[in-house]
Amino acid sequence: MTSIRLLRLGGIFAIASFIVSACGGSVTPPPNFFVLSTPEGLAAEKPTKKRSAEISLGVGPIVLPPHLDRPQIVTKSTRHKLDLDEFNQWAEPLKDNFTRVLAENLSILLGTDRVAVYPWRSSIPVGYQVSAEVVRFDGQLGGNSTLVVRWNVFGKGGREILFTRRSVFTKRSNGTSFEGMVSAMSDTIAAFSREIAAATGALAP
Repeated sequence: MTSIRLLRLGGIFAIASFIVSACGGSVTPPPNFFVLSTPEGLAAEKPTKKRSAEISLGVGPIVLPPHLDRPQIVTKSTRHKLDLDEFNQWAEPLKDNFTRVLAENLSILLGTDRVAVYPWRSSIPVGYQVSAEVVRFDGQLGGNSTLVVRWNVFGKGGREILFTRRSVFTKRSNGTSFEGMVSAMSDTIAAFSREIAAATGALAP
């Protein structure tokens, strides 16, 4: 019985050794995980308007194109070609990360804590609502990161559309790493946030 067990163990070891040798003895490295974030310098910017702190703002829904709604970070190598990287991924769903950073940026720029993220409870008063459809949100390693977005601002708690815009933001990456590209993508969201803050801040009484 002992001999049979030894033979089985020896066979398993031989198979495992063959697999490792066939793969060149390499071990697949774990993926890197990234998040979008609020730029540090944004906190130093003054609110758009003194009374903008009185604004209550709902952020969302934010809609992403299906090709971005995935764990892998998408880079654009040519006009028509996208690359998905299995070893560089988002640490959470991109739509959630995008929405949360946008809401935090707006809270800072407007100087208000009265910012809710979609979907919010009916008990939360929302004077204005910002929704957005992201048309493009990608970058090139060592190149530009681009955000193209169609967005709307609603009044009366989301019951009345006040205006609709299409905006394009571009930021060059600092270096050729994924971290530099994600940082540039965060900067495009910050630029988008400034445009929203200027528009909604002007609505404050």
